[in-house]
Amino acid sequence: MEIIAKAAPDGYTVGIVTASTQAVAVTLSSSLAYDPIRDFTPILLLASSPFVLVVYPGLPADSVAELVALARRTPTRLNYGSAGPASLSHLAGALFATLTDIRLTHVPTRAQRSP
Repeated sequence: MEIIAKAAPDGYTVGIVTASTQAVAVTLSSSLAYDPIRDFTPILLLASSPFVLVVYPGLPADSVAELVALARRTPTRLNYGSAGPASLSHLAGALFATLTDIRLTHVPTRAQRSP
């Protein structure tokens, strides 16, 4: 991101950024080499990605209310996976737990190496 932020504003440098690089990074780091608001000008929303809550079919919860009730009855039992620490899926799970006042254990996905 720093390379894009420091590039000459001549119209020849374009970057594709995500909410992680623009919104999340600034809240997790006090020493970014760029300002995500001042140093960039958005020109296009390229894509959006909705979040979907899914559960293992064997879990005794058929609705969000039942899932929350289960999590309250068994506060150390439920885990949720994400793309990794500070990823949007990690933060979405943490927000869900906070908003519903439940405890969930974050299990980040291990990075996969290319063959």
